[in-house]
Amino acid sequence: MDSKKVMFAIIDNGKEKRLQEWNKADALFFCGVLRRERTDLYDYVREVLQKMNSVQTDAIGYCLEPMPEGYGKCKQEEGKKPSFNSILNEDDLKQLADLSNEFGVFAEPRQVTPRILAAFFRMEQTGLKVKKLRILCAMLSSLASYGFITYNWQSPIYTHRLLRAYKKDGYLNRSDLSTANGAIHAVLMDERMSKIGTVIKKLKLTREGKKKH
Repeated sequence: MDSKKVMFAIIDNGKEKRLQEWNKADALFFCGVLRRERTDLYDYVREVLQKMNSVQTDAIGYCLEPMPEGYGKCKQEEGKKPSFNSILNEDDLKQLADLSNEFGVFAEPRQVTPRILAAFFRMEQTGLKVKKLRILCAMLSSLASYGFITYNWQSPIYTHRLLRAYKKDGYLNRSDLSTANGAIHAVLMDERMSKIGTVIKKLKLTREGKKKH
């Protein structure tokens, strides 16, 4: 088969797009949808890429950059302030709190509770100061890829000034978040990233299992 005649497309508002016309956002959107809707295919692709490149590729799911407005369910309604659109429940928040505390994500308070994280995802002021921003970005990106929060999770953080910076005065801004999130792509994923993906994937599977019963 002549590969030039093969067309690959994504559907955005009813419009098809050839692979040659894809941009970075399209590729990231595809990865996120594949991981959220077809974890079996996502895991297979990840295994193939690992064999081809001899590097871990978990970053595909954990470190997705926020999608541009207009993609999927992540578009914020015009005139409304940015929101996480969180669907996290009490059990989910407990798992996230345990992960955060295990990896020392926050400097203040050092031990977070599900109640604090619930307030954070409601865009309330909690006094949280981040110590390990890359790890937090990985957690939030993974949550977004599984549909627990919006892909535009950076926006409510800097808009509502939800997180205090660790190495400077004041709050994390848009540049801080995008730099930290982008930097994850350039480093090899360690066991912390792997555990983040495993835990959040289990949260998704648990929720899907409950819906079937």
